[in-house]
Amino acid sequence: MGPQTSAVSLEIASLGRLLSVPLISYLSSAVTLCQRDNFPNFFRTVPSDIHQALAIVALLERFEWNYASFVHSDSVYGTTGYELVKQAVEKTNNICLADPVTIYNKQFKDEDYIRVVRTLVKGKNDSTLAKGKNENKMDNGFVTPKVVIVFADRVPAGKLLQAAKDEGVKDNFMWIGSDAWASRESVVENKEEFVEGAIAIHPLRRNLPAYNKYFQRLINTKNERNPWFEEYLEVYHNCSSDNGKTDRSNCNEGTQREQVYVHFVRDAVYAYAHALHDLHLDLCGSFVGNKRLCPAFKENVFKNLTHYLSKVSFNDTEDNFTFRFYSHDDSYSAHSSVAHDGPPRYSIINFAENQTVYDWRTVGTYLDGEIKDIDDEFPTRYQDMAIETVCNRKECEVNHIKIPDTDDQCCWHCQNCGDYKIAKNQYECIECEKGNRSEISTDKTVKCVRIEEVIFIRNLVHNFCTIWF
Repeated sequence: MGPQTSAVSLEIASLGRLLSVPLISYLSSAVTLCQRDNFPNFFRTVPSDIHQALAIVALLERFEWNYASFVHSDSVYGTTGYELVKQAVEKTNNICLADPVTIYNKQFKDEDYIRVVRTLVKGKNDSTLAKGKNENKMDNGFVTPKVVIVFADRVPAGKLLQAAKDEGVKDNFMWIGSDAWASRESVVENKEEFVEGAIAIHPLRRNLPAYNKYFQRLINTKNERNPWFEEYLEVYHNCSSDNGKTDRSNCNEGTQREQVYVHFVRDAVYAYAHALHDLHLDLCGSFVGNKRLCPAFKENVFKNLTHYLSKVSFNDTEDNFTFRFYSHDDSYSAHSSVAHDGPPRYSIINFAENQTVYDWRTVGTYLDGEIKDIDDEFPTRYQDMAIETVCNRKECEVNHIKIPDTDDQCCWHCQNCGDYKIAKNQYECIECEKGNRSEISTDKTVKCVRIEEVIFIRNLVHNFCTIWF
């Protein structure tokens, strides 16, 4: 079973390649792991971040938020996430991202996170400000993008939200979170009021009633076969401990809480089981009835297991969904024809207060490249507040050019090139040759045309007569 984070998976997957041992991660989503030449034995039960980026952009389009800030950590996860979202945005032609702000995980101190928040508030996303330079360079008069996409690892995301709390900017931002920190209680703890209303994209969340029953049964028994179970209950489920012996009376259903990624772990275990079963059937044949491992199976299990994993398909009895590994050419992008990624399914979650308790709740899904079953009542805190994301982004009239209002060219005003210039492109006017002027034809095209001499002479005679008399 593979690790949780992409950074660790990158290291372990390289080792797995050398040993020809297949690895299944239940939560590593970095697109770098899609490189099949480098990681031929790596699988995952969650989708690649390519699809998360598409889901975020679909969310912006759904709510007509066409201008957003972007903050990302300097990890592989954060940097790649920004590039993927940027690529997806460029295909829409109606969404603009402000210049990104990078969080340098190892270098940043508390004051650096404060500076990032102040930069976002001012609406001028100058990356040099986030590095501690030119502190007084923040100008007024720029559009403030209320929507802020935070594609960052868990720790820097938490520190950024803490900085927002320290600055008291409760209503300044509409946070859109990535799956690395969304639904993590430790990230939002003691900052709930400042995170309220946030929206995040998370691999499809599903409860497993059978697992919950199984776990409760473990709590009610000694479970002596697992020497770490007592410590686990004490640390993660607030069960009291006396001299190393956990008081199980405190471990009721209210204290035990299913981790949101449990079903991804379950899918990984099932995938291994089905692949081994299919491999055993093909190699051992008559040995199946006796439940014996034939020599061919023992000799070739790791050599053939990667192939059988890529062909795995099984029914999920919880929601009647057929699980299989996806390749990037499954109606998405054509990086590889080998199936190694989890199905592109996401939950859209919203952080909101429910009866004095804050929690992430599912308000929609992203399936098959579309947002479905969206709850239009969220985000709760912003229902009576216009989210300021729109600046002047309308197309200019003929022979007008765009004059950017911000350094990132997301917003602009239109300027007429005049009678003796024509628009070379969207941002530049060029002069007509002497004796020529601009002319807009009936088909809305503009060109330089020769000034008729009769008009020139008539105007000259008129001016002469005016002066004479």
